Amino acid sequence: LVVAQISLSLVLLVCAGLFTRSLQKAQQSDPGFDANHLLLASYELSPAGYTRATGVAFNRQVLNRLSALPGVESVTMADFSPLSFSIHTDFLQIEGYVPQPHESMEISRAYVGPNYFRTLRTSVISGREFTEADTPDSQFVAVVNQAFVDRYFLGEDPIGKQVTDWGDRFTVVGVARNAKYRLLTYPAEPVVYFPIYQASSPTQDNTIHLRTTGDPLTMASSVEETIHQLNPEMPL
Repeated sequence: LVVAQISLSLVLLVCAGLFTRSLQKAQQSDPGFDANHLLLASYELSPAGYTRATGVAFNRQVLNRLSALPGVESVTMADFSPLSFSIHTDFLQIEGYVPQPHESMEISRAYVGPNYFRTLRTSVISGREFTEADTPDSQFVAVVNQAFVDRYFLGEDPIGKQVTDWGDRFTVVGVARNAKYRLLTYPAEPVVYFPIYQASSPTQDNTIHLRTTGDPLTMASSVEETIHQLNPEMPL
């Protein structure tokens, strides 16, 4: 019994040490975005009966109205939120890149709204980020992160290159700084971003990212009220 207790104590000490080192590593890691003064709120369009056209119109109204609220510095939306294991993956084709035998081309991708990188304070290294002008009727565009460039473009200029997703071709118009979306202790992975207004269907999850000048929790009721002015039945 004494030996068993000693062994258990040693195991607990080792686990505690590993946890402490992991926590220290996470605290020292640069996530690539600024979570301070950021309020998140989510809703789902498809279960509420929205089509692509009505979903885009609803999202536009949401962002326009929220951006006008006092205390809002910047607002955007995405179909995921950082460090929540909710970022999606798609099988992509990348102009000029020939996959190695048995190499998976399933790559992390995100649908994000105008001003996403500004709101998250993830700098755009070259090119531009998405704007209100990136619509289903305009040229399909994409932004990739630096890890994507390093992995698939092999030192070439990525601006103007094409990425194909579900048969649609997107032209790369910007490169963003790396950010960590799964775990802080994971290395940055390649990510491609598409404009949420160009999504082929209303996304299941729409997460508002609202940057405030003060305490973000004080904005929660205003955000909820704004959504319900547009659709009283929309769960938030």
